[in-house]
Amino acid sequence: MEPDNKLIPEHLWVLWTYGRLPFLLGWIPACLSVVIGSGSQGVVTRGFCLGFGILLMWGGYFMGVEIGYRTWQGLPNPPDEAFSDTDGASGLFLGWLPSMVFLGCLHALSVSIRRGTNSSYATTEFKPQKRT
Repeated sequence: MEPDNKLIPEHLWVLWTYGRLPFLLGWIPACLSVVIGSGSQGVVTRGFCLGFGILLMWGGYFMGVEIGYRTWQGLPNPPDEAFSDTDGASGLFLGWLPSMVFLGCLHALSVSIRRGTNSSYATTEFKPQKRT
């Protein structure tokens, strides 16, 4: 089995085909951490939850790619592409970047939704004052 679509990078195909479970085990708690942390009033708590979520998602991504390649290599008669797992090493160093972008956007969206639904952050009606 090889990736059919050459536009999708091989490591993403391996991640989704063979390493989906470890990735989801890092992705789901990471999203929960960010959504829960976005409800905090403290900037330090929100930052901690965001940083913790980035580490969880990055770890899930890295473990998913590693386990995915090992599973792909363990199949009977694996193709030569299964042994070019240098993407695991790049995931180790660069895997935090997509995690940071995705979870940063999720955090911003969660904060803006919470502020929009919270009455203390609701916009007040503008009443122009009369000049005398």
